[in-house]
Amino acid sequence: MINATIYGRLGARPETRDAGSSTVTELRVASSHGYKERKTTTWLRVNVWGKRGEWIAQNVDKGERVICTGQIYSRTWENKDGEERSQLTMDANSVEKLDWNDAPKKQAAPARSALDDEIPF
Repeated sequence: MINATIYGRLGARPETRDAGSSTVTELRVASSHGYKERKTTTWLRVNVWGKRGEWIAQNVDKGERVICTGQIYSRTWENKDGEERSQLTMDANSVEKLDWNDAPKKQAAPARSALDDEIPF
């Protein structure tokens, strides 16, 4: 396995399922590189186990940016047509959400009134 850190956006809402005595939350993370016509996107499935995964499922959403750190491995299988398929998968040790929407909102400037025009200073 390879230890790595990836930065990307979630391509779908996280999905949590039972996995024996624990739960696993699966994230689909897209990471783009390159520029214009040379731009490519790599998709990675990220598994987050237990309570950490449950927290992630409740607090991140499609399109949000995340940083995931963990072990990457390649998974291969044969599809129903007999073709061999492979996919990169990460078992994450940590996931950090980068898009927090609880920042203080800017207050709108107070509206001008007719009295403002009468004040000489």
